[in-house]
Amino acid sequence: LTVAREIGNRTIEGVALCSLGVTYYFFGDYQKAIDYQQQSLNIMQQIGDRANESKVLDNLGLVYQALAEYKIAVDFYQQGLIISQEIANLSGIGEVSGNLGNTYYCMAKYQEAIECYQQSLIVARKVEKLPKIRSLLGGLGAAYDCLGKYKKAIAFYIESLSVARQLENRFQESITLTLIGRSCLQRFGKLSPSHFIF
Repeated sequence: LTVAREIGNRTIEGVALCSLGVTYYFFGDYQKAIDYQQQSLNIMQQIGDRANESKVLDNLGLVYQALAEYKIAVDFYQQGLIISQEIANLSGIGEVSGNLGNTYYCMAKYQEAIECYQQSLIVARKVEKLPKIRSLLGGLGAAYDCLGKYKKAIAFYIESLSVARQLENRFQESITLTLIGRSCLQRFGKLSPSHFIF
């Protein structure tokens, strides 16, 4: 960041600020994360770097989601999604849609979550990003579970299980098998629904 400012490279300055924001996010220092992301956002908007502007908006959405400020998170995600769509950034569309889906899930807006997960899943399948595919299939299963549509939930969980086995991810395989079992019990009225986030 210091060097970028010394040489007057605004793009690198914006990226460095964004990276600092991400680091503070992982430290759990959300206020500093927001401060750095906002500084980065200002630069990206000033220089017209639309792709990085979308990434920073997505990052701000993640921070506000972690703070349980879901409406603010949704606003940032939607701004980022619009930009990604305008510049035809497939990766950005997939990433932001998935994050937006997670936020809607946290808000118990399961139908909206499903729509976002489906949009993100289309992108993940195009780029063959297996871990993301597994996660989104699990998210779809969880959303349908919460809607009481257990047959659909089980179908998505089974797809997610298949991908987890492809990835040889034993931990996720174990979790998904448990969720399939719970959904089967719920379907036949043996268990009340529980909410899960993937």
